[in-house]
Amino acid sequence: MRRTYPELKTEIARREAEAERVRRFELPGVIAELNQLIERYELTEAMIFGTNRKESPGKPSTVLVPRYVDQATGNTWTGRGPKPAWVSEALSLGTLAENLLVS
Repeated sequence: MRRTYPELKTEIARREAEAERVRRFELPGVIAELNQLIERYELTEAMIFGTNRKESPGKPSTVLVPRYVDQATGNTWTGRGPKPAWVSEALSLGTLAENLLVS
């Protein structure tokens, strides 16, 4: 005998609920087994998950604040890395570096 679509959907929902109950029942044993294997083989997080993990979430990223600004164009420079062309040009035209500092 063929079942109807609603009957099949009800069966699926019942089976999914049953699968979730079994999963919750088995989960503590699975976790214990994994912990034993991790300890036995001295596994590290990097060995299990790989080394392409992002920085730890507690470590804030460094935000660089601009130290120099070109008032005419709005270009900025933090003072780190290669000197931008606009800074070199301004200095070659006689502008003092102190005059480019952000106020």
